[in-house]
Amino acid sequence: MVTGGSGFIGSFLAKRLLERQRDVAVLDSTPEANARRLIDVLPRIDYIPFDLRHWQGLDAAIPSDVTEIYHLAAVVGVEKYMADPLTLIDINVIASREIIRICRSRNIKLIFASTSEVYGRNPHTPWREDGDRVLGPTSVSRWSYGTSKAIVEHILFGTTQANDLEFRIVRFFNVYGPSQEPGFLVSRNLHRLLNELPALSYDNGNQTRCFTYIDDAVEGVLRLAESENARNTVVNIGSAFEHTTDEVLREIVNSLGYGEIEQRATGDLYGAEFEDILKRVPDCNLARTLLGWSASTTLTAGIAKTTEWSKQCEWWKMLPVVEPGIKSRRS
Repeated sequence: MVTGGSGFIGSFLAKRLLERQRDVAVLDSTPEANARRLIDVLPRIDYIPFDLRHWQGLDAAIPSDVTEIYHLAAVVGVEKYMADPLTLIDINVIASREIIRICRSRNIKLIFASTSEVYGRNPHTPWREDGDRVLGPTSVSRWSYGTSKAIVEHILFGTTQANDLEFRIVRFFNVYGPSQEPGFLVSRNLHRLLNELPALSYDNGNQTRCFTYIDDAVEGVLRLAESENARNTVVNIGSAFEHTTDEVLREIVNSLGYGEIEQRATGDLYGAEFEDILKRVPDCNLARTLLGWSASTTLTAGIAKTTEWSKQCEWWKMLPVVEPGIKSRRS
């Protein structure tokens, strides 16, 4: 089962599992008729519409023959989790705890999708899996997403004392690619440019990230799930290539052959509720040694593939353009 399987990473993962001749169920809040990323494989999938806010019904919703759960369903995206941090807790924490309980009771292997956000603003990069978490105050919603994922990690590691759950944790680093919701750096700005709007650069674009193409990320997750050496551990899945956000925007413009870049300030958009991370770089030695995995797709190649798909996909281009920015509740 893939929770959140109608989403960006989940849909790619579900298709790869089908290619491996696995029986796949998808549990997602999106109605089946709107699961456009899965349209070509829906006849081969057991699709289960389910809203994780109603977590009390999860046990009945998960088929009895499920042996592995890839738990990707979550509230993701700055605008979403800053606008409604309580729903984020309901879905990311409470529903995840129920999924963990079900996995323990049914002897189901769990692969949990965490995030690089758990490291917060730790200034010491690259970030190792055992590195410190450095966060701002709980009154600032910006830290709620990373904290929600870290709480679930704590719950998972707590179960190892009872030795009655097999799990893996993957911490994703800036995954991008075709069909991603246009609310992230690559997808948002490619979508804007295709809709004849300028790309947006924040705070001069000097922040650095390591962008991981979707095919590389999914391969890393599958290797993690299959590795006995990675049982009950956490692994960074990310690219080793570090780029400034402005370099990414220029790659998108070059890939399209046109486009303007407009400067914005995060303080004006998000107020006191947001603090950007200047440098986000993973240490991927554990992925290389445990899984034999490393990201191989360069930023230029990945953006070229994403651009080519995006130009041809009408439903994706017609998605609403969401202007970034949430006013502080205290402003």
